[in-house]
Amino acid sequence: MKIQRYFSVLIAALLLLSCGGDESLGDGFTISVDKSAIEADGRDAAIFIVKDSKGENVMLNEDIAEKVYFVNAADQSRLPRLSTSFSSIRNGEYTFYATIKGEKTLNTVTIKVQNRSLYEKYLQKVGVYQLTGAWCVNCPSMTEGLTKLRNSEYGENVIVMACHINDRFSILIDGKDLSTEVCNYFGHNGAVPHAFYDMIFQNSARAESQLKQLIAGQLLQYPATCGVKVNSSGVDGSGNITISASVKADRDAHYDLGYAILADNQPGQSGDYEAVYNDVLVAVSSNFVKINGSSAVSLKAGEEHTKTFTVKVDGYKASDLKVVVFAHSDANTNDKGVKITMVDNANICKLGESVDYALNE
Repeated sequence: MKIQRYFSVLIAALLLLSCGGDESLGDGFTISVDKSAIEADGRDAAIFIVKDSKGENVMLNEDIAEKVYFVNAADQSRLPRLSTSFSSIRNGEYTFYATIKGEKTLNTVTIKVQNRSLYEKYLQKVGVYQLTGAWCVNCPSMTEGLTKLRNSEYGENVIVMACHINDRFSILIDGKDLSTEVCNYFGHNGAVPHAFYDMIFQNSARAESQLKQLIAGQLLQYPATCGVKVNSSGVDGSGNITISASVKADRDAHYDLGYAILADNQPGQSGDYEAVYNDVLVAVSSNFVKINGSSAVSLKAGEEHTKTFTVKVDGYKASDLKVVVFAHSDANTNDKGVKITMVDNANICKLGESVDYALNE
């Protein structure tokens, strides 16, 4: 089941100036909300109101308002400081209470988020391409942040692929070093740790809160316009893996399927800064970095395209391997209305397993 948790919102508005002073809250305070149902488009928002025992809105008192936090009762996570509203891109019912200086409201409010499928048919998985190195002293901090991210409410929306630079995990793409090709595509100088998101933007954030903000922004700005399905075989007698990859369009556009093979449970060696390495890229398709005009197909909304790949991977246990299939597309435009190419969606499964299209509820 999908984890139904809050999708953060975002920034406070209308903290009205009023008289100063930290006035007594009396016998307690209550929480209410201006509407009990919102659209799952990430923009429609419910605004919180907190009143004291006299029925006065404490959010109008700046000194008190800055001490108010709104808490998701399901997992005890707090909305960002000074947030006074809630929006989401996931269907579900979300229950909140408020705290002022640690004191809870006497009641809770429940907000229903609905109709996500009207805004995005397929569940989006953001490709996070981690640029890392076993020799890098600061890289474990990004690995830790990404691990926390995948254990958070965004876990189902993220696929991490670790692209190693100048170490034993480095690999080639069409005879060229993969990490160099990725860095050249973004004009990046090779500094690590670093990450590239959906092959559209880059950032060096390592803290979980920063990573959540980046993923939230990507999910909101670029909804998936396609779904991805994967069917993978085990390793055959010749050491080959067969991948049957499918993309189904929800918008007229060009789509280009590619793959990546990842390895988990790779032990660190003397001089390494991590004991175990996961999500290590060990094989990729030639279009890993960008859409390939000669292999991309033009699809109408509702049309499906299937492609088969044969890959040989040596030196890894089959039980440690995972298969990622991604779809580049030109379906989206940036905030200036200019058409862009990016990784539109992706999916992942263990080697020898399959995963179907993931739909938003």
